Amino acid sequence: LKMNFKANVIFAAAMLLAGCRTAQSVVASETSEGIPSVQAPKFSSADVRPEPKPIVGTQFSQLPALPASDFNFDSGGAIEKMRPVVCGPLFYEATYEFTTMTSTMYQHRTRVDREAGSYEYDCVGFVSYALRQAAPQAWATVFKATGLTKGHIPSPPLYRSFFAGLAAKPQPGWEAVAKVSDLRPGDVVAWEHKTETSSGHAVLIGSTPLPLANGLWSVEVYDSTSAPHSDDSRPKDRRAQAQATTGRPSGLGHGTMLFIADPVNGTLTGVAWGRKSKRITVPIAAGRPTS
Repeated sequence: LKMNFKANVIFAAAMLLAGCRTAQSVVASETSEGIPSVQAPKFSSADVRPEPKPIVGTQFSQLPALPASDFNFDSGGAIEKMRPVVCGPLFYEATYEFTTMTSTMYQHRTRVDREAGSYEYDCVGFVSYALRQAAPQAWATVFKATGLTKGHIPSPPLYRSFFAGLAAKPQPGWEAVAKVSDLRPGDVVAWEHKTETSSGHAVLIGSTPLPLANGLWSVEVYDSTSAPHSDDSRPKDRRAQAQATTGRPSGLGHGTMLFIADPVNGTLTGVAWGRKSKRITVPIAAGRPTS
């Protein structure tokens, strides 16, 4: 990965906060000019995070602790047992796009110049592009299963319907994810919610879910939007260009959402755009691209 120092720091921080680590450590050293440099490790979908180890270098001294990544929870929020967190290929693709991009904007037509770092797409444009780049088998499967023709991508309802059928009918390159507590970085969640301008939304999971009260789970997500979530990166990101209709910074970014779990079986039942947003019950489902 060709990234400058600032991008490397952001990339390494994203790996830590999501709980994704490999056997290779992120190495911090000093250049001949005395400026810290970072060598980012290479990741794959098989990478499993070992027990966190200290990272040498003052640039990382302020990184927060990672309690959520060290545990797994049942549907009621109780700790089940310790086990490693495995991050999927789309998580690494999302963090690569975010750390290397020079500009981004929300629009319905996907236009990407990867070399220049320009990413313009909507929510499903982002997910579909990431699938093509990091999980080609998964993309080929969803493209065929949803009956798309060349030049088209699935809508949020089509993605949701595809994910909802994975448990009963497994598909190449995909795994079903039913419970909120089972979500992990790299999974895709899509839901239907019809408004005047939208048929729903799709996001890529960016952290281990944190259990809250009353079946709520706090999760960091990556998506393309012009409507910020809680703790959203876009409002202060100069790379996020104003969307034509809203005038707000838009495109690829990350923020915190709430997912709602069924109180009995822990399955996904709804969302809230941010911590203080209205909680809505919607048709919603998740899938895990593996290859």
